[in-house]
Amino acid sequence: SKAVLATWLGACVVGMWQLAAHVGEPGAAGGAPAVLPEALAEQLRWHSKQPLLVLAAHPQCPCVPGSFDELEAIVAVQPNLTVRILSYEPTRKPPEWQDGALQPWLSKWPADAVLLDQDGALSAQLGAMTSGHVVLYQPDRRLCFAGGITDARGHKGTTASRRALLRANQKPQPQPVRTPVFGCPIHTPCDCSNGRQGSEGKP
Repeated sequence: SKAVLATWLGACVVGMWQLAAHVGEPGAAGGAPAVLPEALAEQLRWHSKQPLLVLAAHPQCPCVPGSFDELEAIVAVQPNLTVRILSYEPTRKPPEWQDGALQPWLSKWPADAVLLDQDGALSAQLGAMTSGHVVLYQPDRRLCFAGGITDARGHKGTTASRRALLRANQKPQPQPVRTPVFGCPIHTPCDCSNGRQGSEGKP
């Protein structure tokens, strides 16, 4: 009937609107240190010879492949970067935990570029609360960029955020460039297909 069809169409429109709103909704971001502490630089195995780019990733976040695509594009243009990828892992793993979910992307990087981030301790020190969060430090250990490098959850392709990071590395500004981060919470990841919050890996 027309009433049933109208109800169905209305539900579709509402569902599509909710999905679009979720895709474009940024995640939380903390404050990265304005100057990277020496102790943290040591933990990240960085010795201040080249700019340091750190990407915090949650292996169960379906949005993170877009961030890896952008990371590869960034390094292709500016290969002078020292890259570190923080792969989150909880001490208490839930039954559905998958250690190898990021392997197709992590395997493209040298072994010393990938650091296991136990309970998100390193991410927390860098203000990274959302998977896909990136920080960029200059050789003098000063922060020049903090935020995401995609323009939406799961977005792929050239982004304004990628261009902002490249400019920040080429010409550091008096204040760090900041962009929104689109991804799942690192400590309480969500199912990005429907925005459902979870508690996987939460201590």
